[in-house]
Amino acid sequence: MKILLWNIRGIGEAHKQKHVHWLCQKHKPNILVIVEPKVQLDERYFCRRLGFDKVISNLNSKIWCFIKEDLNCNILASQEQFLHIRFSSELWPNGFLCTWVYAKHTRAERRELWDALRNIDQGDDPWLLGGDFNTILCCSERKGGATPKIRTMEDFGDMMIDCGLQDAGFEGAQFTWSRNRLWQRLDQHLMRNVSDHCPLLLSVQHEMKTGPIPFRFQNMWTKHHDFKRCVNDSWQQPIHGRGMFAFQQKLHRVKAALKTWNFKVFGNIFQNITFAEQKVKAAEEAYDGDPSDDNLVAMNKATAELTFALSVEESYWKQKAACK
Repeated sequence: MKILLWNIRGIGEAHKQKHVHWLCQKHKPNILVIVEPKVQLDERYFCRRLGFDKVISNLNSKIWCFIKEDLNCNILASQEQFLHIRFSSELWPNGFLCTWVYAKHTRAERRELWDALRNIDQGDDPWLLGGDFNTILCCSERKGGATPKIRTMEDFGDMMIDCGLQDAGFEGAQFTWSRNRLWQRLDQHLMRNVSDHCPLLLSVQHEMKTGPIPFRFQNMWTKHHDFKRCVNDSWQQPIHGRGMFAFQQKLHRVKAALKTWNFKVFGNIFQNITFAEQKVKAAEEAYDGDPSDDNLVAMNKATAELTFALSVEESYWKQKAACK
């Protein structure tokens, strides 16, 4: 079972949809939760775009929950700050509870949320509570900015104790939200590529299958500035022979040239994404440790390289889908 959750801060832009789609392709979550989408929910479009079978939202549509067809779901409560659902499947016949949170910014409104969560009767069922709580649990979860307010942290901690909840811990950078040289751990995370929040991933197991990829002309090549030169240089070289024989020989030579050129320029497009992801992660950690202008430039450059790598991969999958 895998669950991916992200406060994307607007999913209407194509490059953000591309990042979410890539994360889903990589981690293959059974459940995807989008917080603060900032657009109207078009169920058919977003299910198709992100690769899910159904989607539900909370009262004010600020929390979207995408679900695969192998899961059954039952909405138990839907309010402005949370969505409470029971899931079940063949692997989980007894079911489990999930509550997705998008807390408001004032203490008074968040206290209403904490009280509502206390009133949830989870019984003996497993219960996962996750999302954007808009507050921290302790001072170590914040760096920079004004001193955090003790009472707001106490409110959050008291709710966790009353509900019998435990912090699940995390892997990755310490802080999951940043803006204007202020860092906070508002959630657990992957990377902050297209939002100032990190996506969260709860993973039980991970499996990746790979196989050989046959040579095909890739439409993405034509978008590269060096493509025409590569083809022209190969085509203009002299051939011994004439007519269709010469034409065939030229095609074979162009194919060989493109193979070599593709390896040098694009390499393994899937491996490139992995390398770009690692580069972004390292750049973010460097910036978190030293928020200098140079580190900011390096982080933005790494993010742009990852966005380009994702564009190349998306072009590949679009062409492959069109061939079927």
